[in-house]
Amino acid sequence: MLKGHSANRQALTIIYVLLFACIISCIYYVSSVRSAIQQNFTQEIDTLLTQRTDMIQNRIEVDQRRLVEGAARIGKNNYFNDQKALQNYLSTYSNQHDYKELTVSKADGTTIAADGIRQNIKEEAYFNEAMSGEYSISKPFQDPLTHERFIIYSVPLVLNGKIVGTVNMTKSVRIIESELLNNFYAQDGTCYIMDAAGNVILNSPSRSGDHESFNLYNRMTSEEVTANENLVLVDKIKADLAAGKSGIVLSPVNGVPTYIGYHKVGGEINNWILLTFVDTNTVMSKGQQSLMKTMVLCGLIVTCLMGMALYILYIRDKAQRGIEKLAYIDSLTGIDNVNRFRVRAAQLLGKYAVDQYALVSLDIQNFKYINETYGYPAGDKILISLAHVIKRKMNDREACARVSGDKFILLYELDDKKFTRYHAMVKSYMQDHLYESIHMNISLHITAGAYLIPPQKTDCQANIDEPLINLYEAEKRPLKSAIMSMIDKANLAQKAGRDNAVESLHCYDDALMQTFVHQNEMEAMMKGALKNGEFKAYLQPKFNLKTLEIVGAEALVRWISPVKGFMRPDEFVPILEKNGFIIEIDFYILEEVCKKIREWLDNGLLPIPISVNQSRVHINQPFYMERLAGVLKKYNIPAKFIEMELTESMFFDNTSRLIQMMKEMHGLGVSISMDDFGSGYSSLNLLKELPVDTLKIDKVFLDETANSERSQIIIAQVVEMARKLGMEIVCEGVETQEQAEFLRGISCDIAQGFLYAKPMDMEEFDSFRKQSS
Repeated sequence: MLKGHSANRQALTIIYVLLFACIISCIYYVSSVRSAIQQNFTQEIDTLLTQRTDMIQNRIEVDQRRLVEGAARIGKNNYFNDQKALQNYLSTYSNQHDYKELTVSKADGTTIAADGIRQNIKEEAYFNEAMSGEYSISKPFQDPLTHERFIIYSVPLVLNGKIVGTVNMTKSVRIIESELLNNFYAQDGTCYIMDAAGNVILNSPSRSGDHESFNLYNRMTSEEVTANENLVLVDKIKADLAAGKSGIVLSPVNGVPTYIGYHKVGGEINNWILLTFVDTNTVMSKGQQSLMKTMVLCGLIVTCLMGMALYILYIRDKAQRGIEKLAYIDSLTGIDNVNRFRVRAAQLLGKYAVDQYALVSLDIQNFKYINETYGYPAGDKILISLAHVIKRKMNDREACARVSGDKFILLYELDDKKFTRYHAMVKSYMQDHLYESIHMNISLHITAGAYLIPPQKTDCQANIDEPLINLYEAEKRPLKSAIMSMIDKANLAQKAGRDNAVESLHCYDDALMQTFVHQNEMEAMMKGALKNGEFKAYLQPKFNLKTLEIVGAEALVRWISPVKGFMRPDEFVPILEKNGFIIEIDFYILEEVCKKIREWLDNGLLPIPISVNQSRVHINQPFYMERLAGVLKKYNIPAKFIEMELTESMFFDNTSRLIQMMKEMHGLGVSISMDDFGSGYSSLNLLKELPVDTLKIDKVFLDETANSERSQIIIAQVVEMARKLGMEIVCEGVETQEQAEFLRGISCDIAQGFLYAKPMDMEEFDSFRKQSS
């Protein structure tokens, strides 16, 4: 009996131990599933938040374009000075669109609508902002008769280069809220648009009772139980938004844990912020089935002690599959996500020689355009078909995953350094699978970056059959961090490859990282440098080849940084052109030149023409000419002393737009020169079409004349042709007497180069000019 009791006690002890172990395991599984669900749905909410922010901005831009088009028609047809015609136009235009009415306000605030003159809006903030040249959106206001709420869009009305009034579009808040804020997270979420102070501007249609003005930040901190916690949360949201960041946080709202997402709406005409609320009950209900199964099984285990061991194995296997599906599989395409990829890549690199592999990052160029043009369902089908093709082409020693959007990553087993299998896979997708996925003829360009993994020693020797449940342990391994670094390098190579129209796959090297670091340094410094006056305008004189008199100068930018020292244009101009900041630099140099010419005039000195370089980026700027005219007017200088210097490559970007822009420059009295002629593939036909006043022969072209009789003949013929076309000729980069004699012999007009003078700052230029006269 004692032995029996002892055996029973031992059996009970074993059962209790097993039971306790099973309970602990089940709790762990439930926690893992919940964590994975929360992580997955947090990413889903973040994606929806970004898409909704883009949709709001796109809709605002559409309304703005309509309003700008309306303003353009009013100006073009001179409706502004004919009230009857203007009222007819306003009535017709309003009936064609989904807003209440279109009105025009004069500079004194008098407002004209289709049915006559309305109240004066001179004191309204949106009117004054539009009169200052900005696009503006009013705060919501309520119609006292219908109690319906409206918002007014307002843009400047420009006639003959002058703002004479505004064009205003009144749109129902109900329509805006229905279009932009409805159906967030399958109608389970609530959206608000507020200003930086937290004042609600718009909210979801489902929040019909919230139309009274209120402050969302105050409401979030008004609950006594969570006031202190939410106060810290509000401070974090404010700090993130001030830093231009978006985010998702979890906090109690009305006693319910709630995901709060926040994202700043882009654009320059408003300071809107999108705030969304999705309670955790809504999120977790989508994964409730898996959680309930696990919990029920745990309950059965408690009551079925004898079958506990076998049942645990069954539950473990089932839970592993559930976690893998929820946490490691991309919900759109069905292939691995980046979490699974990191585990799989660590396993493969731990088993096979790492130098057999490359990490490839790829995406579809201009995929946002496909979504906007053909719709998100078509874009999703393209991603799904591409994912399936990649998955089928990978072997069992490779891995692939969708990161987000249209970005995919591959752990690619090298067949050769030419990536033959990869290119064959892309070609197969384009030819055999793309049309099948959407039944539309769409031209796609897939760009990729590759990081060739070098031979290395690692202390991570992972088992290829290791179950995914050990991800949490694998995260601690050194190779995991190395994989993220590899992905970053592949992304960097892929980013560099976007600018290469020939190569669709670009490989990483150390020079790319150096370029990336240098570019980031320049971009971090540029705004402060402009504000602190680190950019300087240098002038290089131009000389008449016959008299050797100074007849002009070219303005050149130099960056004198207290950190980097003196920097030449080729060290920073390409970076500024890429990020668009070159626009501000060009106008800064133009203003410095205008100040100098104004100084000469005020001191009774005869000015000389100065050429100012203009980047190709200006072609697509809608108000470039207005800004140029504004600078000339500001300093009240004769436009004949300004020459706009356009590089040869600029003439091949958008010829029709450029010709129109050049005609408008001539209308201001500014002359135009084509810079770097001969450095690219110059089209003689363009010289016939473009209204160019001066042709500048590139230094590279001139250098070839020393050893090439053909180059001498070509330059001589270009000079003769340009002279017959009525153009002035300037040859830059003249460094030797032989070059000067050659140019003088072919009757070239003007020379510029180190033979005569180097670029110099404004003060030194004045001294040099005085000595030369």
